This record gives sequence, C-alpha cells and structure tokens, in this order.
Amino acid sequence: VRAGWRRTLFDLHNAVGALALFVMLLLAATAVGRVAIPRLDPAHRTGNLAHIVSRLHTAEGFPTPIKILYTAGSLAFLVQGVTGVLIWWKPRA
Repeated sequence: VRAGWRRTLFDLHNAVGALALFVMLLLAATAVGRVAIPRLDPAHRTGNLAHIVSRLHTAEGFPTPIKILYTAGSLAFLVQGVTGVLIWWKPRA
C-alpha cells in the first residue's frame, strides 16, 4: 500500500524527532545557556558554569562516539526543518 510522499515525510519527521529528542534538547538548552549566562553575569563570576555549558554544547573533550551522537543530533535539526516545511507546503494548482 502506497501512503504517498507526505505520509513518508511525516513518518520520517516523527521518527527523527523521537529518536533525537534528548540530544536536540541538550543542544538547544546549552545554546540558550551560552547566550544567557554571560548576560546574567557581566562580571564573569560564573566562568566555570559558562565553560561547562560551552563544553556540553560543543562536545569539546568528549570521546568520538559522543561526538558522533552530537553530529546525528545536529543533523536531526536539519531533517526536522526540511521535512516540516515539505509536509506543510502545498503547491499552487
């Protein structure tokens, strides 16, 4: 049974979202932290916290399998964006 390309994209969008949810949330939260922490503390008294958040965001010093997981999570943002647009895009007749 052929479900069509929209259904295939919908399934891909949902599967990638479910599989990469944790990594995507971690990357998004640490991205916000990298911006928010320096603004909350202009005197840089939270330098250690800012460094930890930055390392979590970039996987600096992490082993290769974790870096591969981060890469997959980063690509998941792209897949989510592209499939989301294609699912809802309706060409004019």
